[in-house]
Amino acid sequence: MFCAECGSPLYSARDDMPEAKRLRLGTLDTPVSPSKRYHAWVSSKAEWFELADELPRFSEFPR
Repeated sequence: MFCAECGSPLYSARDDMPEAKRLRLGTLDTPVSPSKRYHAWVSSKAEWFELADELPRFSEFPR
């Protein structure tokens, strides 16, 4: 789906995960207050970046 005014994509989807849609946050004009649930892909994080909370951590995307 694309914006009728500017043509920007509004969300994306993957064929292997049809139940999930990823909203393009840059298309929103209101504040977003996401709730954190976990850290994914921690195996790829920068070595100097510290995770300073107790949320669950997954080396890849949790399924």
